[in-house]
Amino acid sequence: LSADGSIAISGGWDCIVRVWRAQTGECLRVLSHHNDGIGAVAVSPKGTLGASGGWDGAITLFDLDTGTVRARLAATTGAITALRFSHDGSLLFSAGMDGIVRIWRTATGELELAVTGHVGAIHALDCTADSRFLATAGADGTARVIQLDYTYAQPND
Repeated sequence: LSADGSIAISGGWDCIVRVWRAQTGECLRVLSHHNDGIGAVAVSPKGTLGASGGWDGAITLFDLDTGTVRARLAATTGAITALRFSHDGSLLFSAGMDGIVRIWRTATGELELAVTGHVGAIHALDCTADSRFLATAGADGTARVIQLDYTYAQPND
């Protein structure tokens, strides 16, 4: 669901992502981006980008207005089970059956960071309003909190 409540997206075992006008239930787009069922979907805070994660291990970033694919991310060897955009939409957090949290740059589709810690699948993922912390829940019976630091050293050339 978009932050303003106007757009919703859904996905299921039919491998289809649907974009909906939340107030009326009107289906705006039907998108076929995956080869297997959809395990997770997310809408960016501004409601401009959508993300879908499939049981095929792929993540697709797409424009919500047009359905145009912006990036395809080869995330895991197993299913994607959770997706969440950062507060400003610049990052996408993903988790899946492989127990790894991945952080992606939405502008480029590049993998920024992969974080391990769970033994087995991660079933849920969320972040704080300022995106400084991620919380995960796994099949191993544990919940984890990950502190994020986005200040990366730049070369002095």
